Amino acid sequence: MCSFAGNNAELPSLPFHVVTKPSQLPVEFLEPSAAKKLVIGFDCEGVDLCRHGALCIMQVS
Repeated sequence: MCSFAGNNAELPSLPFHVVTKPSQLPVEFLEPSAAKKLVIGFDCEGVDLCRHGALCIMQVS
């Protein structure tokens, strides 16, 4: 059970950005460099997500 259950205090929100065009991405994503390593994490959510499932949302961090 979550420790915040039943607590009316608002949880802090994390910043997020909806990206719809490549120009909205940081230059490190668009022009990667071997000299500067970049770690990317992603999460996919969907309905019966497998080879033929429907992708609903993809989060990249």
